[in-house]
Parts: sequence; structure tokens; C-alpha cells
Amino acid sequence: MTPKEEMISKIQKALLKEVEFIRENPKISLDDKVTQVDVLFDTVKFLDNYDENIKVLNKHIADKGIEK
Repeated sequence: MTPKEEMISKIQKALLKEVEFIRENPKISLDDKVTQVDVLFDTVKFLDNYDENIKVLNKHIADKGIEK
């Protein structure tokens, strides 16, 4: 496993732990849980195709003239 793959894996595991925390938290409404978990799952999916998604993001940044 490359250092990049190792970091992606660590981040994904942390995100999935956060999903469990949200799921088990009785103080968060169901609608808020759904919203928060959707964001986390979208981030996990982004990381699954990290290299391709970073290319798309960097192109968008360059097209918009946004500084990194």
C-alpha cells in the first residue's frame, strides 16, 4: 500500500466511525442524521476515486481562477 493509499484508507475509516457516532447519537434528529451521513458517504466515495476526482476539482479551480 502506498503512503497515499494508506492515508485515504485511514480517512475513510475515520469517516465511517463518525457515521456510527451520528447514527447512535440520540440528540441528532433523523433528518439531520441523514444529511450528515450523506456528506460523509459522498466524501468516502470521493476518496474511492481520489486521483480522478482531484483532477476534476483542480480543473474546476483553474477554470474559475480560484487560487489554491
